[in-house]
Amino acid sequence: MDWRRVEQLFDEALDQPAAEREAWVRRMAADNALADEVLSLLQAADRSGAFLAPEAPEVAEPSATGQRFGAWLLQSRLGSGGMGEVYRAERADGEYRQSAALKLMRPLPKSYWGRFQAERQILAELEHPGVARLLDGGISDDGRPYMVLEYVAGAPIDD
Repeated sequence: MDWRRVEQLFDEALDQPAAEREAWVRRMAADNALADEVLSLLQAADRSGAFLAPEAPEVAEPSATGQRFGAWLLQSRLGSGGMGEVYRAERADGEYRQSAALKLMRPLPKSYWGRFQAERQILAELEHPGVARLLDGGISDDGRPYMVLEYVAGAPIDD
């Protein structure tokens, strides 16, 4: 699969009216496999709905470094956004060694939980070489949802 072409068609398809996207993609794609991949990504983007909406207000939170969430021990803070913070985590239950990224939702009103849980569900269903895989998830001892993702070394996504 030519992932650059997939990305190009996906980006261009987003500029098309929603009702015309499928026909446009099928017309522009070199083969059915390419068209099916782009259409699958477009469907996932459509299902994502509100989690791509403007972020929740920033809330200053103390670092959770050193805390444990399920089998995961937080090592260092990687970044933060409107709904949560992301930490480098190591599996700490002794079963096996594994590094990951753990996204912890800030202590926000429960009205925000749906967006976080929708993001987690979408990631659970996605299989794409450009998207980190969901490994685990749960609820912290203080009642906040979290998700554990494949850790990808490299520059921050906004760079």
